[in-house]
Amino acid sequence: MQTFLPYAGIIGRVVGRIAGVKSIFSVQCNLKMAFSPKVYWIDLITLPIANVWTAATEWIEEEYNGKSGYFSEEQWVTGRRHFTVLAGVDVDDIQKVVMGVDRDKKRKEIGIQPNNKVISMCARMVGWKGHEDLIKAFSFLPNNTELILVGGGKRMDEFHNLAKELSVFDRIHFLGDRDDLLEILSITDVYVQSYRKALDGTVWKGPNTSQMIAGASKVPAVSTNVPMIERFMKDGISGKIAELNNPLELSKKIVYILNNEKEANEMAEVSFGIVSKFYSLRSMLFAYENIYRRIV
Repeated sequence: MQTFLPYAGIIGRVVGRIAGVKSIFSVQCNLKMAFSPKVYWIDLITLPIANVWTAATEWIEEEYNGKSGYFSEEQWVTGRRHFTVLAGVDVDDIQKVVMGVDRDKKRKEIGIQPNNKVISMCARMVGWKGHEDLIKAFSFLPNNTELILVGGGKRMDEFHNLAKELSVFDRIHFLGDRDDLLEILSITDVYVQSYRKALDGTVWKGPNTSQMIAGASKVPAVSTNVPMIERFMKDGISGKIAELNNPLELSKKIVYILNNEKEANEMAEVSFGIVSKFYSLRSMLFAYENIYRRIV
């Protein structure tokens, strides 16, 4: 049995063990800040029921265990039964879809004005995502830019109101949940992943899957600075990094990408190489297969 995410993980592990399932494999995909304290602690307490568990990032494994490590035969022999297996994306399939999009048709479908530049971000509208900072940053950008926000959430109305207050609502496309992210990335000039430090000081750690997908799409990118983001993106090498909670600097990083097309494309190529080597679906499946062989 394999479980995925906390609710299925908690129930699956308990029921699986009661039912006598021989091997239980759990995958942890979010930091504890993504859940209520109660859910996190129940998830943590029931995690040892699994024969083996993996985390999609180093920080996730550390939050559930205190230290992280990648799978290896040596680690397995010592008795280690939890590993970091980096979330992977299908680079080849992403490239196939992105290259096959009719960009003019897609821009028209979304409502992008001719010759305007497109900035996009894909994220749930929750507290630690920096939608408000991105919208504020966007208010500093010229009128020939448009912003696409993919993802829904309970803060949608709040961000609508913020965009109206800043007089940029007409240039922002709030698309909600979508299944055509790759097509949207094909018309994107700058992909932004904005994070925000919460009032209690908590902050997301490391890159997320949307950033990897953008990298696999060869879209120049900007990210706000969070712990471990440097393992995926280095400023001026594979993208541009802006300070947390600093909309003005974020806007400057976006403008830099827009105004330096050659350099931006070179950084996008570097990012593509990083995704292909460390965050590909092929690499993830190879790690999972090695673990499966030892527990089935």
